Amino acid sequence: TAYSDDGSAVKGRFHNYPEIGAAGLWTTAEDLARFAIAIQESRAGKSGSLLSSSLVNEMLTPVMNQYGLGFGLSANGQRFGHGGANEGYRSRLSASLDSGWGIVVLTNGDRGSALCELIPMAAAKAYGWSAYQPTTRKRVDIGETALAKLAGTYECLPEWSHARSRLALFPKMGKLELKAVNGRLVADVPEGARTEGRVVFLPQSESQVMQLRNGRLMEFIVTDGKVTGFKFRGFEARRVEK
Repeated sequence: TAYSDDGSAVKGRFHNYPEIGAAGLWTTAEDLARFAIAIQESRAGKSGSLLSSSLVNEMLTPVMNQYGLGFGLSANGQRFGHGGANEGYRSRLSASLDSGWGIVVLTNGDRGSALCELIPMAAAKAYGWSAYQPTTRKRVDIGETALAKLAGTYECLPEWSHARSRLALFPKMGKLELKAVNGRLVADVPEGARTEGRVVFLPQSESQVMQLRNGRLMEFIVTDGKVTGFKFRGFEARRVEK
């Protein structure tokens, strides 16, 4: 049974989606791990592998936004993986390119994203996976004046209307207001976004903040000394003049 963000069961227990390839895959953690092992063995050129090493290496070569063919690649180039999300489910596959380790996390709740982040980190620490080290960041006090320059109303650029990641903050191409509150930027994200409720960002510099929950960075665009927009999760937003 799938569970919503508020802990209630999804009506009908789960959904059946018409997009079988993109949204209808049912599997087990064990079988998904076997798939990752097959990718690793194919990359290594093991006899009888599922795919050719040349094809797998093409799949594991980043093309755009650290994505290859079907897989996301870590910035350090040492691991591949993919996340999954349907209503009531969150999942994560992460595996090394060459060191033989991997992990699969499947959860049956909309709040499972945190577990998909924390469980691999805990496993990496326990088993000594050097390629899976968490990034450590601290809040930087940039002062209320500098923080106020980042606050304002923003809207997603029309050319990014297709970007699924915009739903994290911008439901239905709406506007978003960032407010400076007690040394932080906060956004009260409206219903319909993937990140509903209050989202908190901690300053990293006078042009960069970090989402508190997951560490994702928001980069502000400064033109002629004035903040004109920001980039976040692969899309761009512009500042709306008051």
